[in-house]
Amino acid sequence: MVKNFYDYGTYKYEDKICAAMDDAKDKYRGMYASLKPKMAEASTTVEKSSEEEKK
Repeated sequence: MVKNFYDYGTYKYEDKICAAMDDAKDKYRGMYASLKPKMAEASTTVEKSSEEEKK
């Protein structure tokens, strides 16, 4: 699948392709994986470090 595709009319599976593309964007899958925010990963690392210090 491609990020943007040429649209020369109505296709039988166009709705399914667009829905799959939107789902991939929402879940940062496939070609959208590189768009995943780094903050979520960093906060997880900080939380783990804090837990280890408490022990």
